[in-house]
Amino acid sequence: MHLRHTFKGFVVGPSNQAALAACRAASKPFKHAHSLLFVHGGVGLGKTHLLSAIEHRLFQHDPDARVARLSTEKFAAEHHLAHKTGAMEGFLHRYQQLDMLLLDDIQFLADDRVGRTMRQLFDLPRRRIVVTCDRPMPELTVPDHSLARHFMDFKAIALLPPSYRTRLAILHLKAKTIPLDLPVAVLERLARRLPGYIRRLEGAMFRIAQPSGGKNVPPDIAVVDDLIVELLKAEQI
Repeated sequence: MHLRHTFKGFVVGPSNQAALAACRAASKPFKHAHSLLFVHGGVGLGKTHLLSAIEHRLFQHDPDARVARLSTEKFAAEHHLAHKTGAMEGFLHRYQQLDMLLLDDIQFLADDRVGRTMRQLFDLPRRRIVVTCDRPMPELTVPDHSLARHFMDFKAIALLPPSYRTRLAILHLKAKTIPLDLPVAVLERLARRLPGYIRRLEGAMFRIAQPSGGKNVPPDIAVVDDLIVELLKAEQI
């Protein structure tokens, strides 16, 4: 599996160390324990990366582990298809037999019927479920009120925007992994002037790394500053 899908490829800092520790704990091969984790944070802070890392670690422990990692929208689509084709019994059986359910973007749960089915899974005696969300639990609106009460059993962990040092470490790791040959000063400028979510930071680095006018010339700080201004203006539109 690619480094970006593992715990090793997750750059830790003060903003995410609690979430990383909780996800590492959730990935341990507890045969008779339950683990309920609610990881919340803004777009592009590493929630999906952590789900992938949990899945990767579980398969390292046990290649035959029954793990499902999917988006809430995909879960809902599978549910609708099973209901439409009369295959709900098989659908439920599949998810009830899982060792771990990893569900991304729970904020997109909008169907009451899907919510009731999800509540059945949360009621299982051996529950190992990790969900991610783009907002804290008190701000989450779900169609099934009983399901909302079930979320109170989950341990809530926040992913916060990374500090400058963490942003810079992320850029260094990405540049080394791909690899990209960018001056340290360029990475420092990007990390300092583009706070917030990681995905934007990485996108800016990839754009900077592309040769301009067919010339493979390292970008200077002026080029970096122009790109940053362009990105910030685009976000205000």
